[in-house]
Amino acid sequence: MTDKQKLLFGLGLLGLGVLLFMKRKELSGLASAALDEVNDAVFRLSLPSRAQPYADLIKRVSQETGMDPWIIAAIGQRESEWGAALNPPGPAGTGDYGHGHGLMQIDDKTWGSWLASHDWTSPYVNVRKGADILSSNMDYFASRGLEGDEQVQAALAAYNHGPGNVWANIEAGLSPDTDTAGGDYASDVWARFQSWAGGFAASLGLG
Repeated sequence: MTDKQKLLFGLGLLGLGVLLFMKRKELSGLASAALDEVNDAVFRLSLPSRAQPYADLIKRVSQETGMDPWIIAAIGQRESEWGAALNPPGPAGTGDYGHGHGLMQIDDKTWGSWLASHDWTSPYVNVRKGADILSSNMDYFASRGLEGDEQVQAALAAYNHGPGNVWANIEAGLSPDTDTAGGDYASDVWARFQSWAGGFAASLGLG
């Protein structure tokens, strides 16, 4: 597991560890499968109701990209309420201003060529792209020396406002959330992440 994966899987989980996604070497195959089934159910219930139908997809994308599943869920909730806020509602809906597309609101101003060449209406394709954008943002700010919470907050703000814009704000001594939607994009996504991940930990008696 890379440092980036360890960071995102570990931050804010209240000492949870990664029970959903790490191999249980000390458990028999049957016991491990049973534990996974319980954790899957608890994980699903830890998500907001609109995200719960996408729980398996979120976990799959998390495993493929190394991005924390609750962060993926939190971005989807902020961007589209997992389809509820789209026009028309559902995975294939577009945003009110016509620039964001699908569950993760992939921006056609930046990702127009990608949108034209991919089936962004597919929930998996759309969520995977959103996670890839976040991963790229993480790398961008890591290369500029940010670590820990600062790196994640900047990467989240950049999902909404672009990495170059966010970095310019940071260099100017401003908050990463400066000029993001509502002025609170990163902090709002981060609060959702902490709430849902913490609820999962508490449900397993680890909080």
